[in-house]
Amino acid sequence: MAPPIPSQITSTVETRQRYFARMQKCYDCIKDETQEDLFIERAKQVEEIFTKFENCTDMLNVLNNSLHVNDKDAKVNADQPVASFEDMYFAVKAHLSKINHKKYEELNSTQASSSSASDPTLCSKVKLPVLNIPIFSGDLSKFPAWKSLFDELIHRNNDLTDIQKFSYLKSYLDGPAASCIECIELSGVNYILAYRNVYDRYSRKRIQASNHFNKLLAFPTMNKCTLPDLYSFLDNFNVPVQSLRALNIDNLGEFMMLHLGLRALDPETGKEFEKEMVSAEKTFPTFEDLIKFIKSKCSIMELNAESNQPTHQMSKAYQKSFVTNVQPQPVHGKQSAYNPVVKTSTFKQNVKCALCSHTDHRLQECPQFLQMSSNKRFSTVKEIQVCFQCLSNTHSRYDCHSNRSCRKCGRSNHHTLLHPETSESPNKSSTSTQVHRSATNNNPSNSKVTSGVVSYAVTPSTTDQLSNVLSGVAQHTSDPVPVTDVTVLLGTAMIRIQDTHGQWHLARCVIDGGSQISAISENLAQLLQIPRQRCNIQISGIGTTHAVQAKAEVWCNVLPHSLPTTVSTEIPFQVKAIILPKIAADLPTKIPQKVLNTYKHLQLADSSYFNNKLKAYSQIDLLIGAEYYTQLLEVDLPIIQGVPSAIPTKLGWLLMGRVESSTQPSDPVKCVNSFFVTVNDPLTDTLQQFWQLESLPSEKKFVHPDDELCEQHFIQTHQRTETGQYMVRLPFKPNVDRDLGSNSL
Repeated sequence: MAPPIPSQITSTVETRQRYFARMQKCYDCIKDETQEDLFIERAKQVEEIFTKFENCTDMLNVLNNSLHVNDKDAKVNADQPVASFEDMYFAVKAHLSKINHKKYEELNSTQASSSSASDPTLCSKVKLPVLNIPIFSGDLSKFPAWKSLFDELIHRNNDLTDIQKFSYLKSYLDGPAASCIECIELSGVNYILAYRNVYDRYSRKRIQASNHFNKLLAFPTMNKCTLPDLYSFLDNFNVPVQSLRALNIDNLGEFMMLHLGLRALDPETGKEFEKEMVSAEKTFPTFEDLIKFIKSKCSIMELNAESNQPTHQMSKAYQKSFVTNVQPQPVHGKQSAYNPVVKTSTFKQNVKCALCSHTDHRLQECPQFLQMSSNKRFSTVKEIQVCFQCLSNTHSRYDCHSNRSCRKCGRSNHHTLLHPETSESPNKSSTSTQVHRSATNNNPSNSKVTSGVVSYAVTPSTTDQLSNVLSGVAQHTSDPVPVTDVTVLLGTAMIRIQDTHGQWHLARCVIDGGSQISAISENLAQLLQIPRQRCNIQISGIGTTHAVQAKAEVWCNVLPHSLPTTVSTEIPFQVKAIILPKIAADLPTKIPQKVLNTYKHLQLADSSYFNNKLKAYSQIDLLIGAEYYTQLLEVDLPIIQGVPSAIPTKLGWLLMGRVESSTQPSDPVKCVNSFFVTVNDPLTDTLQQFWQLESLPSEKKFVHPDDELCEQHFIQTHQRTETGQYMVRLPFKPNVDRDLGSNSL
């Protein structure tokens, strides 16, 4: 059985007093120089005494807090002797350091005396001064000399202990150099750590080489040959050259070319290059690395500049500004009243109307063209082969850069003048696009709603005229012809994901900023065998009427597909994902070759677009939501605007946006995926319903007179029986004969 707490306090106080007395005896030896040897021996135990004294103080604080109310008189002040004890401890440490330094100086003088005694001639003529190590404050040019002297006198001196070396190291550092070891505790075991910190910070070979090379470039040209100038050349030019050679750089010429190239660039570009080289872990990049970086940057800037141009570039023969998607009127030299920002056309050379060949107007201003019906205009446009969107004869529909749309239907693939008129005969061939949304009030059999992903079925009708208008190409009535297949690319990426055994697997994911959650498919979760955590989350998306219940979630480690996992030091990106049966329908892995040629110089996040071996990975097994979307973006690189656009991320460049390709119409139903997912908290919904039920009504609700009469009848006529049941009279309406007759046989 443990002794009472007051007894433990008394015993601990006595033990601490013994440690205090031992420290006091060591401190008293400082005043007497004759007891220096005794002081040194006692000082060897001050660290142990200090530690045990602190332990006793902590024990007293614990015991004081554990005292019973009746034993409060046994409480002691644990902090009273602490300040005096610490003063003695630091005084002993300081005096011990002073003695060690004094002995070191005596040792140096003894070695100098012994050297002089061995050579009487030298002893009689030269008296060597004591070597003093200069204070190093962080100047890179002075670090090699300082390090050589410190290593010779302190670091390689086997007569000094590690704690002594650490003390000397702190005393010979100042400024930024001292701050790099300021947080390291002064102890013998930490000396190597402190020395390594200073060495790693100031012994970077490339910075030293750049410093020497800058001295060569800053050397002024000699105006005339004089003796002082020649000596200056030897001192200020030859010395940096020899210092460069002493660094033993593998390819000194390559380094010098790179240095000159970086000096010729602007500081921001040089900073971007150095950042890329640090990411690639290249200590001494080559001039070829700089050239590759500049070429890559030029390609990115050219693509960005081309995608940001608002209109199509015209030939040098003439220049004119196009007015698209505006109801045309015969205007000559005046600004259109419809849009005040539209500029009048400026011609360097007369432009012919594509229909009547007149040079004073364009096709959309041609009186002959305006008098036609919409069907006739459409046929005429096909015959003369002009653009369906802007009615220009200089390019085709696929090369049109106009961003205007039809003023009647809002579509961007035909001109307003080509929109079919609603007043035309219903017997003529016409068509309409039927959109069946995946909702419960429509036809749910045509779509699937899985884990917040809504599918829409777009079914063209049997007629073909409007499809011709929308596609902008000629179509025969009997044979299928190519139509414009518009696809919106989502931000997909090929990734490597780690299983519970540390193995990496290949998967395809979609990055979406409109989803409040991240999700993983059940198939991939079973393959990874990652431990699951229980969760209770309801998920809903666009058009859904019933939320999907999720019951488990996992933590996943993700790396880019292009990053080799065997040698990479990159820290995996952690994603918390909810397990769902299926993420979405299979997304396409094939895009037009024109798009691939545009972005072939970039490291695309989804390499399945151009790698045939990865075509099988069309299934989406991971959805990365808005929680991690901004963390994946590379803010240092610009977004390349285009059709589609390229967005830089840590997984590579994401291709997102509209893509048009000419395909054969094979499937009448086109499936579109939407990833707008919200998370519902069932507990919050339940509480909200509870408070709605419990809250008082804000206004009096309408009550039917019959209900009010029934309520009053119950209040006036009910009574309780002996068994606790309620008994109420039969209700009768007023002015009704209550003679029910006899029920006897």
